[in-house]
Amino acid sequence: MEKIEMTVEQAQERALGTQLMLLGYVRAVGERIGWGEALKILGEVMGGFRTMWVSQNLPNLGITGTDARAGLALIRAAASMVVPWVKPEDERVVEDTPERGVSQRRHWCPTLEACKMLNLSPKDVCPNMGVDAFLKALNPKLSAQFGKLRPEADYCEEIIVLEK
Repeated sequence: MEKIEMTVEQAQERALGTQLMLLGYVRAVGERIGWGEALKILGEVMGGFRTMWVSQNLPNLGITGTDARAGLALIRAAASMVVPWVKPEDERVVEDTPERGVSQRRHWCPTLEACKMLNLSPKDVCPNMGVDAFLKALNPKLSAQFGKLRPEADYCEEIIVLEK
């Protein structure tokens, strides 16, 4: 596959367009079958894609271990490979133990921007974007939770927990 060169701004514009189409579709489906059911389907589909990504890329990421620290490393590695606008200074790790990792992110986010444009709540959408399945592909005992989210807070808080 040929690599397409584009600026960060072009990549952001493309990502936003994709999220607008995806979430616009989910909203339309939700109007027919119910918002909760549409979000559940979104989570299943996104989870499948993210699980596939982990199985294809994990061997090349240099991640050792399967605890919450490894989960944080997996999310960071995926972001650096897939989204060119994410910079290390946009993330603050406020808890980093084998049992629990908490990251506060401030980078530009196409999902957040699409939610704003479509008048959707990130609290409904973000937990259904497949992050939990992404982590479970590394270790079925890992789970993703979301604490504070923009636009109510000035950052989005991802919480990774290693279940006992």
